[in-house]
Amino acid sequence: MKTITIITCLFFSLMTMKNAKADLDAALLGALDELHTAGSTEVARTAVNQLERIAMAEPDVWQVHYHYAYGMVLLSFRESETRMKVQLLDRAEASVEQAYTAKGDSSELLTLHAFIFQARINADGSQAMEYSMQANNLLSKALEKNANNPRALFLMGQNLFYTPEAFGGGKERALPMFEKSVAAFENNKPQSAIDPFWGQQAAESILDQY
Repeated sequence: MKTITIITCLFFSLMTMKNAKADLDAALLGALDELHTAGSTEVARTAVNQLERIAMAEPDVWQVHYHYAYGMVLLSFRESETRMKVQLLDRAEASVEQAYTAKGDSSELLTLHAFIFQARINADGSQAMEYSMQANNLLSKALEKNANNPRALFLMGQNLFYTPEAFGGGKERALPMFEKSVAAFENNKPQSAIDPFWGQQAAESILDQY
């Protein structure tokens, strides 16, 4: 009888954990969908605020910190004031550090950190060369960790695309990176519903312009 009771308790405990995971996935994906489809900056802010609440509620889940940081990067492109852009990107870097503490995927976090530096160019164009170099270094490290990371390949392509040919960049040098990125998106699917999944549409769109 005692054994049956223990098994029953374990069963209900596992079911509770499974339901909690499903609730987390639904809340996170819902906020990301709202962010991606936001028709205004205000709606995007609301989505990012929701991502922040999720990150605060689940501090040990690296993906929630990742997506909160990602959301702040996207929001920074919508904001008009430089001060607000910089504040968002500073907070995004802090959230990436929290994701590291939660034992997140290092290749994905290096890639996201590089994305933050690319976004800093939008906030302060006078530092474009410095930020581009920082992004390039982080992306190189990300690809050392995972040579088939589609987001790292895509952002490396962007870095090359917007770097003058005289400095080793240019449209043609970027093309192989975009091609590898699109192929990697097809061959490397997220392992869970809340793992990073952004970038495929943007990579395909740029490749279509060649």
